[in-house]
Amino acid sequence: MAIKRRRRRKKIRTGLILSWAGALIALGLAGFALNTLMQTRARLAAIDPQTLCDGMAPTRVHAILLDSSDPLTDVQRVRTEDYLHELIKTFKAGARVDVYMATAKEGHLAKPLFSKCQPQTGQDTAGLTSNPARLRAKWKAEFMTPLNAAISSGLRQSGRGNSPILETISAVAAQSFGLRGSKTDGARGRDDLIIVSDFIQNSPLLNQYARYSDVDSFVASGNSVAVAMDLRNVHVEMIYVQRKRQKKRQTEAHRNWWSDFFRTQGAVSVRAFIV
Repeated sequence: MAIKRRRRRKKIRTGLILSWAGALIALGLAGFALNTLMQTRARLAAIDPQTLCDGMAPTRVHAILLDSSDPLTDVQRVRTEDYLHELIKTFKAGARVDVYMATAKEGHLAKPLFSKCQPQTGQDTAGLTSNPARLRAKWKAEFMTPLNAAISSGLRQSGRGNSPILETISAVAAQSFGLRGSKTDGARGRDDLIIVSDFIQNSPLLNQYARYSDVDSFVASGNSVAVAMDLRNVHVEMIYVQRKRQKKRQTEAHRNWWSDFFRTQGAVSVRAFIV
């Protein structure tokens, strides 16, 4: 009888231990969920409803510069929009997207058509603190739809007499990349500068419709000081718009001039897509 009693007591103690362990685990999970919920609510409360940014430095900046001083053909516009949409698919939540027109004057900043941080899309979120369907709807209504509208509007504007590409790039670099902190900060991602243009610079600073100097000579000149820019940790994407009447100017040497110039300004890489 004594042996049976000891076995029963052992079973009771084991059951109590398992019950207490289960209760502690459940309590810990509940605390974790509550803490996560509170952090999520605090983060959402800090988000600016206009920019969708939370006040912290963005994880990355994607600056899109649209130079439509001359109109794009319908085919070029569709190809450009498709290419931009493919790039935008790679953008992650927390990154800021800025869209500009190439209209800045020397020494002046450019007003963005669009500047917002990308919210969660709802694709990889689920649980107590998120509603994927609602996140998806918010992302589409407040971010993607106005971004597409800004790009579409920017690509359709045309008719200006000059093309201050360098001046606007300088302004964009100062506005979009200049306040991101240390350029050697390994905690943040690489920034992107995406330029849609025929890249034929035409302003008092440099006129590429006339004879112009090589990159080294331009960089060494006083004119380059006005458009000096810091492109360290920045990848440059050139969406190079070909003009039917500019075949003699839009050569491989012309594209290389721009690639070399971006590298003199510190760009980590340059890629060209011709439309």
